[in-house]
Amino acid sequence: MAQNNKYIAERVYSGVIIFLCLFLLAVNIIIAFPVFSPKNIAVFAALGLVCLSCLIFIIRPKWWPCLVIPHYLFSLGAAFLGMIELSALTALAAFGLALIRGFFLEHWKIKVGIAVGVYLAFILTQFRFSVITVFSTLACSIFLCGILVVLVLELRDSIRDVLPPEIRIPEKPDLKSELMLCEYDLSQRELYALYAVLFGKTYSQIGETLFCSTSTVKQMMRKIYQQFGVSDRYHFIDLVSQYKIVPPDWYRVPEEFSGEILLPKEKSPEDE
Repeated sequence: MAQNNKYIAERVYSGVIIFLCLFLLAVNIIIAFPVFSPKNIAVFAALGLVCLSCLIFIIRPKWWPCLVIPHYLFSLGAAFLGMIELSALTALAAFGLALIRGFFLEHWKIKVGIAVGVYLAFILTQFRFSVITVFSTLACSIFLCGILVVLVLELRDSIRDVLPPEIRIPEKPDLKSELMLCEYDLSQRELYALYAVLFGKTYSQIGETLFCSTSTVKQMMRKIYQQFGVSDRYHFIDLVSQYKIVPPDWYRVPEEFSGEILLPKEKSPEDE
């Protein structure tokens, strides 16, 4: 009865592994990308064999009383033979699959092919060397999980590479300066003088820029002050700064003006 249960369990277990192998093989054949990397074959085959060898040699088989030395020697010989078989079949699976797909195989697909080869090698060796069955299963499972993790990370990175870069569309031309001209009935020269006052320019400096006298600038600014309901430069800047009558984002500041709007500490003689 126990032998029958063991036989059934081994058959079911083998069927599950064969199903996994066929599934991975189908995925490997259906999905193909035009990249071939022999370096990845060697690297991941070496990693897989190192994992298998370490787990086979480090973890000892079940402790059998009175049969320790013979059992250990048998296990060691079985491990060597199993490792040789695993190496050969894994290499055949990887390079055979690469030959089938030609030079149109991406490196992650070769990793999947290596995993399939490891499982196929395990299926062929599990009944001949039952001592390494558990350890081979564990090693193959760990190796396959590592391949799946690498595969997911590479697919995620490839998706990021495929996504088109963000295209920044330039903003529409700022028409708020023109709207301000219409709303407050200002000319271009008056609007420039308004900017200059907001950024701390004196009337004489404004006159030099606009090629007019200081008195002309004063008359120009008095008109602006009247439209905003103030009497002088100090109250005008205070009104703009505190009550946001003319927010900075409402107009296009000329290139020669930069920095924050300046609020004078005391009235200028030019305001008189």
